[in-house]
Amino acid sequence: MQKKSIYEIAKQTGVSPTTVSRVLNNHPNVSAATRQTVLKAINGANYVPTISKSAFENIGVFIGTYDTDRYSVSLSPYCSEVVNGLSSIFCKYGYSLSLFPVNAVPRDRDDFKIFCFRRHIGAAVFLNVSLQDTFITDFAGLLPIVCIGTEMDSDKIKYVKCDHNAVSAEAVELLYQQGHRNLALLNVAFNIQDHMERYQAIESTCQRLGMTLSKENILIQSTSNYEDLPYLLENMIRRGVTALLCFDNQFSMRILHLLRTMDIRVPEDVSLIGYDDYSFAQYCSPPLTAIRQPIFNLGAYAGQHIINQLRDETTPCNLSLEPQLIVRKSVGPAKQG
Repeated sequence: MQKKSIYEIAKQTGVSPTTVSRVLNNHPNVSAATRQTVLKAINGANYVPTISKSAFENIGVFIGTYDTDRYSVSLSPYCSEVVNGLSSIFCKYGYSLSLFPVNAVPRDRDDFKIFCFRRHIGAAVFLNVSLQDTFITDFAGLLPIVCIGTEMDSDKIKYVKCDHNAVSAEAVELLYQQGHRNLALLNVAFNIQDHMERYQAIESTCQRLGMTLSKENILIQSTSNYEDLPYLLENMIRRGVTALLCFDNQFSMRILHLLRTMDIRVPEDVSLIGYDDYSFAQYCSPPLTAIRQPIFNLGAYAGQHIINQLRDETTPCNLSLEPQLIVRKSVGPAKQG
């Protein structure tokens, strides 16, 4: 079916093009009856508005959530710092940003286009999305899009992420040098690309060094019942685990507290390494050894990618940043016996 213009919709419904525009933008100054008539004509005519990069100065930031039924944005320290990086660039160039949960995003290409048009969104950033969120590739070419932490199967969708291979191997090698041979992984989300890459690097390094990483010592995020953690940790240690690699620093804090209540000492009884290295990691007791991601820079570089596309400047290539292992006091020699 040939798509009609806004003027044809106006003529069909007997209203002005301005009124049609108000309906498209969800403007309040339109009667309910007129709005219903125009929307019916729009839906029947297969009308889809055009997104203008120059006219829309709002950037949509779409944030993934592990709860598929959740339709609100709850910023973790990781997401909050990424958004700070994005904001530092967008505000510099006079753009605003709006936050949305990925669950609220229409999956249909035309519906997403209307969603962005009504909110004056001229570009989109997707953050913390799942490997199952492949619908994002359907939006390629509609407007500038950058994904943070996830590569999409489209040349038109840029990404900024961290390369976890070398630093994850370095963390395992540190534990090996301290005599650890049996590891456990905590809070792993296999539907997140960052987590998958960490796991694959850790697994291959364990195989190379002859270390043990059994499936029963991998705590998966989506199936973790926090009430069962004492029992799970106790069983891991009973199975000979002497080191824990936690895939999120917030979870590391919980593990530190829990181990203390169980009279399990860090690092005397078990060593602990976290990811992300939030600012509070250095103030833990003991100070937490962690893999530091350049989280602010992930947002800043992604923001600059968007700005370059909006301004039709040379667009940088996809970018991978290098995390860093920060050694503190939560790793020590493996406990013997």
